[in-house]
Amino acid sequence: MLTRAGFGITLVLLALLMAACDSGADVSSSNGGGYSSASGAVVTPGTEQGDVQVNTVAPDFTLPDVSGKSVNLLAVARTHKLTVVNFWASWCPPCRAEMPDLAVAYNKYKGMGLAILGVNRQEDATQVSQYAKDGGFSWPLLLTTNDNVMISYRGGSLPNTYFVDSKGIIIHVVRGAMNDHELADTLAQYGFN
Repeated sequence: MLTRAGFGITLVLLALLMAACDSGADVSSSNGGGYSSASGAVVTPGTEQGDVQVNTVAPDFTLPDVSGKSVNLLAVARTHKLTVVNFWASWCPPCRAEMPDLAVAYNKYKGMGLAILGVNRQEDATQVSQYAKDGGFSWPLLLTTNDNVMISYRGGSLPNTYFVDSKGIIIHVVRGAMNDHELADTLAQYGFN
């Protein structure tokens, strides 16, 4: 039986996990473009600290993938026309909803210079590996042990998606889950159609 305090804490945690945190005005750029507010996001407490700006250099990171191989964002970006950095977790319903659409786009455009890096929020390699196998997700799924990379992107919700060009510049940001049409439209803006 839950005590009154325990019940209150449980309600707060549930609210934080299920709340949509899209305000629709987080990311800006000097030219007014590059931001999209998608529906559905799960708050990740303690990571919201403003926002990165479109038309700035993407915060670089090197993280291990599920097999232990180190993957560096800017090294990947330099060798691809567009790199999609997607912050996600398997326990996040909006993340699970957009993963199949990311898979379709990746399989369709990887030969044309599209890369996807899935930055998982603090789940272990076995869990992430099994999730990828079950879903047929073949792009690099990277592991974190803390929120440092997410904080460097100033992302406080899941999923968050950053589109990075070959020079390492953030050219578009989406807060919340993208549906297949929004993803296709965004990719088409950058020559993937």
